Amino acid sequence: KSCLLHRAGRGAGLLGEQKGHWKRPAEAAVRAAGAATPGRSAAMASLATTAFSSLSGGGGGGGGLRPDLYRAFFALASRVIRCCPAAIYGSGGAGVSDGGAGGAAADAAASLLGTLLQCARAGLASHERSCIKAACGFAVDVYGGTSRDQVEKAAAASWGDADAAAFAQANRVCLAMGGSVVEQVVACVAGDAPRAMLNEFADVLFEMSRSGWKQELHGWLSATLQAPHFPAPHAGAPDRDRFLKAVMKESVYKSRLRTATNAFALVCRQLADSQYAAEPITA
Repeated sequence: KSCLLHRAGRGAGLLGEQKGHWKRPAEAAVRAAGAATPGRSAAMASLATTAFSSLSGGGGGGGGLRPDLYRAFFALASRVIRCCPAAIYGSGGAGVSDGGAGGAAADAAASLLGTLLQCARAGLASHERSCIKAACGFAVDVYGGTSRDQVEKAAAASWGDADAAAFAQANRVCLAMGGSVVEQVVACVAGDAPRAMLNEFADVLFEMSRSGWKQELHGWLSATLQAPHFPAPHAGAPDRDRFLKAVMKESVYKSRLRTATNAFALVCRQLADSQYAAEPITA
């Protein structure tokens, strides 16, 4: 435990030496494309593999998550995404040729990103508020910078071919796992997570909607809400349609989507028009 926390803290400190903090991960990638070295990517991959096993108690699943390790690890992962995404999406431009090495780097980045998203999904399924907040923050950072628009922007910038291919591969990984992430988010809104964390779940859907994933989000969310095993049978078709329209409509005002998410959660939990529903949400 102490070793993993020390490695995560030291990694965050090393990244802190890189001046600058950008809101858009893709723009950060363009400016820091040469900062990520194969050594850093390998170190992040090793830490992700170790953390994924440790966070779940060595046996997988959300029941064994350790909040202190989870917070430390995803604090590092989120900082990497914001400051030096090439360390996760690819190995950086330096030392990578246009041949087979580039494809191998893209595959490694895809494997690392896939592991991180699996770990984030495990955090969403937990009942620990700190784990949920860390997982949602990471999902916001990832899906905020891997849409088709962001990939095209990266391809148009002065990246090497291997970097652009790795970034496009990251988009495909997010596309492949997006359905399971949205399904878990909706399940948490419907009652699998504390009500105090609803804003975090709404923020994940909001980021997908406004960052270029709107079309894919519509398909993922529609499939989830129409599934026969939907975890909230008390929410009828009109309630589900209303929530779907709210998510698709709001890509500017985050507060409105948070309000719609809270209203849908109350219906799913059979708390609409109750005294509990009138009480403010406290984190």
